[in-house]
Amino acid sequence: VSVALATERSLQPKALDTVKALLGAGGEELPEWKSSDCLLAESALSQSGKAVAETLMECGVDLPWFHGLQELVDKCEQHGIPLEVTGTALASYILTECERRHAMSVKDLRKECQSREVPIDDCVERSDILARLSQSLVM
Repeated sequence: VSVALATERSLQPKALDTVKALLGAGGEELPEWKSSDCLLAESALSQSGKAVAETLMECGVDLPWFHGLQELVDKCEQHGIPLEVTGTALASYILTECERRHAMSVKDLRKECQSREVPIDDCVERSDILARLSQSLVM
């Protein structure tokens, strides 16, 4: 699986075929694949990693984290969080903070910006302040 993830794009279909063959020939799934913190879960954020995970599932491997991954990807896109840069753990934390902040008043948002030294002088709309706070978590 690691080879399939690291293989250059033109060779990936062959690497995926190898993964299928190994699993079909009695290759066993690894217990760490079930963890959302595993390398496979992190790599599933890329196109090739997603293809490997989908191939493994087609072969009967249980990847319980995979279905929640697409929801995380969608939420990160909504909030402008670069999931491929942050990784799933930090992205989840940032999303929690974003949701908490969406419930805050503009006055409280301004106070939070001030306490975190996030400049918002050029922010006109509430959404501008929220975006600036989200950016500050990523940087």
